[in-house]
Amino acid sequence: MTCRSEKSLKIMVSEKELKIIVGALDSACMEVFGAPLANYQNRSHKRKYADVRMMSVRILRENTCMTYVEIAELFGMHYTTIVYSYYRAGDLLLVDGAFGEKYEEYEKHFKNSL
Repeated sequence: MTCRSEKSLKIMVSEKELKIIVGALDSACMEVFGAPLANYQNRSHKRKYADVRMMSVRILRENTCMTYVEIAELFGMHYTTIVYSYYRAGDLLLVDGAFGEKYEEYEKHFKNSL
């Protein structure tokens, strides 16, 4: 499920699609991190919370049609924070092997849950 192409416009996801996407992400989060996504939807700056949020943002942007604004609403944050999280996760994927391994496992479980 992807909306990525140079010529396509971002299309907002429907309520039904959003429930499916959030359910898959929550299921993957439980599988990989042992806690539901709701545990990580806080404003904590602790690395264990921030990493899961950054991974979640990146997974949602890379694998769904969700906009930054929709993801921000899901996490109760400003969209610029979500943009930062997306790019920060990309940087961490390049330099932090442990982050990359967890991300790949999380993304695999997310895709399998859809």
